[in-house]
Amino acid sequence: MSKIAAVVGSKDRPTQVMLAAEALRKAAAAAGVEFALETRLGGAVQTPLSTEAIAAAGRILAVGDVDAADPRFAGKTVTSLALDAALADPAGAVAAPAAAAAPAAKKIVGITSCPTGIAHTFMAAEGI
Repeated sequence: MSKIAAVVGSKDRPTQVMLAAEALRKAAAAAGVEFALETRLGGAVQTPLSTEAIAAAGRILAVGDVDAADPRFAGKTVTSLALDAALADPAGAVAAPAAAAAPAAKKIVGITSCPTGIAHTFMAAEGI
């Protein structure tokens, strides 16, 4: 089971912080992800993350007005996310760091030259 530690905060949008925190918690539970959460309202920490929770987390979500360069997250993969993005797609926010770590698919581009523009294009496609 993967583990995520999230810090959700905003200086002037406390309602959205609480909504995003709950949405992320539910999305993590639905995905079978262990989830630890810290909320910050108006710059004050409401529910701090423990040192153990940060150490156990495989990845960190920094949502809203949260500094991704927080020294507590040194050596961790930190994904920054806008508060609105977390509210719009909490399941995607929980899954995004894992997807970002996956290697990108390679693409092949073939360039052909034919006076009529047809024959060599199909011959090249068959060859690939």
